[in-house]
Amino acid sequence: LKVAVVVLLLGVCSVHALRAVPQESPLVSAEGNFQASNCSWNGNGVKYDLSSLTRTDADYSTTDKEGNTWNVNVCAPTVTPCTESTPLCVKHKSDGSLVSGGAFASQNLFLIAKTPEAIYRNGKSCENNGKSEATSATFGFFCQKSGADGIHSVLALDACTFHVNFSTKLVC
Repeated sequence: LKVAVVVLLLGVCSVHALRAVPQESPLVSAEGNFQASNCSWNGNGVKYDLSSLTRTDADYSTTDKEGNTWNVNVCAPTVTPCTESTPLCVKHKSDGSLVSGGAFASQNLFLIAKTPEAIYRNGKSCENNGKSEATSATFGFFCQKSGADGIHSVLALDACTFHVNFSTKLVC
C-alpha cells in the first residue's frame, strides 16, 4: 500500500510517499543484520549506522501547524519524559496531554527500497474513532547531503499513528 500525502508543516510544502508496512511485506528486506543495541543495519550490500543521531541532552523538536510540540529521538527514548519509554512524544497544545508514538522496546529497522525506516509498535493504549488501539510510529530517513540532521516533517495519520520524516547525511 502506497499513499501520497501532501504535508504542510514547518512552513514547507512537500510530498512524501508514506508506506504502510505490514508484518510480512515483500518491500521489506528480510536479509541483513539489524542491531537494535547500536542502531545499525548491514545486509544486502547496504550498511547504515544511525547511532550518531541519538541524543542524550535534548530531543529533536518541532511544532506543527496546530501548535502541538513533537519531541523525537532516534534509536532511543525521548529525553523529555512522556507516558512511556518512546522515541516520539506529542504534547497537545489544547490541553497539554501527552501521546507516545509506540514503545521503544518494539524498535525494528527495515529497508524499504534500500531506504531505512524505524518502526515502533505496541505503545500505550489510545482512543481512535471510538476504538482503543496501541500507538505506533514510523521514522523515514531521507538523504540530505548538507545542513543539520533533523526532523523534516511530522504527520499524525490518525489519533494513534504517527510518521516522522527525518533528514540526514547518514543515508546518502
